Amino acid sequence: MKAIVLCICLSGIAETEEPQVLSRNGVSERLAVATAIGEPIVTSKALEWRYQVRNASEQDIWLCASVGEYSCEAFMAASDETLLIRRRFAIVPERHLAANPSARYVRVPSGGVRTELMSFRLPIQPQYVFSARREERTTIEYGVRLVLEIGYYAGDLPGIVFELLSRPETVSETYSERSQAREHGLSHSLAGMPEAFLGSDNEGRGSKREWISVPYTWGGIKGERVLRLSADGLRIPYLEQDRSVERPGLSMCTRMEMKFKRPAIECLFPFSSEQDLLSPGEKQYLHSLDTVVISDRRALDPFIAGIRKGIWDAFVWDHGVTELKCYGGDQHVISLMMYNGLEIVMPWGQAFAYEHPEGLRSLRMATPEIRSLDARVQCGTNLHDMWYRLRLYHRVRAASSLRSTAEMLEVYPRPEDWCRDISFTYSHLSEQALMRAYQCPSASKGKCHYAMNPNCKYESPADMVLLFETKAGWNKHGGPKTFTFDNHDPRGGLVLLNDGTVKFIRTEEELQQLRWK
Repeated sequence: MKAIVLCICLSGIAETEEPQVLSRNGVSERLAVATAIGEPIVTSKALEWRYQVRNASEQDIWLCASVGEYSCEAFMAASDETLLIRRRFAIVPERHLAANPSARYVRVPSGGVRTELMSFRLPIQPQYVFSARREERTTIEYGVRLVLEIGYYAGDLPGIVFELLSRPETVSETYSERSQAREHGLSHSLAGMPEAFLGSDNEGRGSKREWISVPYTWGGIKGERVLRLSADGLRIPYLEQDRSVERPGLSMCTRMEMKFKRPAIECLFPFSSEQDLLSPGEKQYLHSLDTVVISDRRALDPFIAGIRKGIWDAFVWDHGVTELKCYGGDQHVISLMMYNGLEIVMPWGQAFAYEHPEGLRSLRMATPEIRSLDARVQCGTNLHDMWYRLRLYHRVRAASSLRSTAEMLEVYPRPEDWCRDISFTYSHLSEQALMRAYQCPSASKGKCHYAMNPNCKYESPADMVLLFETKAGWNKHGGPKTFTFDNHDPRGGLVLLNDGTVKFIRTEEELQQLRWK
């Protein structure tokens, strides 16, 4: 049913206020443009607005997708009845920060377009990260103007962050930045940042080439640009009070239908780095799926429990869309919209993100075919995590021994002790998080299912094998003869190259074609 627009009189919808231009080698380059898709919709339950961000440059751009524990800041500027929705990270705090926040950035490749849906349950409640908090009120205010700001960076943001984390010097060098950090009780240096970077915000989550979680660096990352969209003539209810978030009750659900509104491969494995691990036949199978019915309690119960663990959100990537129809017996209970297997929007407009390592994976376990593919993708995630652990190994060791990074050579741990050294160096991680990355989810029981290539050094060529799948063991190392095809069904094994690339190897011929020396 089409939503009824209650009160909408737009005087205009703006694109980015001015084309964003970058001068490189004397050549002007247009970077990114944000364009609204229609008008904001205000119903009795929700505020919704769809828009697109187009990368018009010749390099990647990285959009700020979430800030702190929320997906955005949202608050009313009482002076002009403007509701400001802000996804930006390069902001000097106006209030005390209890801890260093993090922000998540998503990649939009050159020429790429990202469509997003903004969805708020009404009345909108405030969300503060950097801005000063207003006093709570008991009366509803109305925003007549809506402004959306999205920060982004151009270029290789993961590379920039990685370089910062590898430096021995501090991030903030000016007196004002050091003073601001002390005033907010935060460290202005990079001490402890690698450990934070390798914590729960990044570890255990796939597709690190598509998105990255970045700790707050007090101006260490330069060059943020801002996209702005605005609309006038609105009447958006806003209440300056924190309130509980309504979650659906699915205890009556005994059967669920997953209806794919777009190809299932986009819904279940939305990122290109995940799809690169699939064969043409597997991709074709996923394209052929239309509806999957789940009645097995072993799949339903984890999903129902997981729904209540979602994080408050307001933005979803409008890409892989699945309708989840829940039934209690023959009676329809509720329908939810799932996006990319990572986000859910409730019928009343409330969105939730599910970015815990398990996320909504219980629905990817619905059939044996999908289950085996999911295990392969999760195995690839383990190897990506190991790559970051190995590349920052010398930096974290320097911090733990109170030595300068300049005194520590950029090296990997010794192949004979690599498992032990990594586990010791990253002991700040929980035991579960630490050990998860050592174990292939589809392999037989064992402490570690990966081996190191002793010929691969920190400075070795990018395409040299660094880690690869093997039989269960600890501190295993060797060459192609140590590799196993038996951890997965269909047969095959994953390899990690020195530049962080992960590949799924299916044949002996493919294995021998890899660079081992």
